[in-house]
Amino acid sequence: MGDLRIQRVLGTTQLNTALIAAAYADSTWDKIVTTLNVFIKFEVYKKQNYDCRQIQLLLVISFTEQILREIWPQAQLLLTYISNLKLVHNLRNLDASACENMLCKTQTRGAKNLMFYKDSNSNHKKVMTLPLLKNFGQEIAQTSGLNCQKALFSQLQLLGFSAVFSVW
Repeated sequence: MGDLRIQRVLGTTQLNTALIAAAYADSTWDKIVTTLNVFIKFEVYKKQNYDCRQIQLLLVISFTEQILREIWPQAQLLLTYISNLKLVHNLRNLDASACENMLCKTQTRGAKNLMFYKDSNSNHKKVMTLPLLKNFGQEIAQTSGLNCQKALFSQLQLLGFSAVFSVW
């Protein structure tokens, strides 16, 4: 009587799913089913069976933390999962406010930001900019030391700046 994926998302076999199926692309329905599978995996991990009608803020936060532990740093995937959970609840005409909570959104934003703090062993060349070069010059002028050492250090910085500038 219709698409089994959509019946699973809706939580009922009583509806003809043809019109509902046409509302979203097949790939979207597949992503939603994947989200449900991940949520079931979360239930197994927590050793609890959560009633979808009772999804609460603490449950969404716990789900978020578990996802980030397993697939970090893919915060964008987490956003997709939370969005799909919200869609499932809306399609089932259930309260989805836990998925829209500011705390949940802040947690996801924090996960995205953690990617920037991650130590990376990149081989990218560090760029010497003119303002940075001016700051170095002022600092060198204020330090104590032999003038020939200061001049040598300044010349090496200028050489580095010229090499970077010439590449552009």
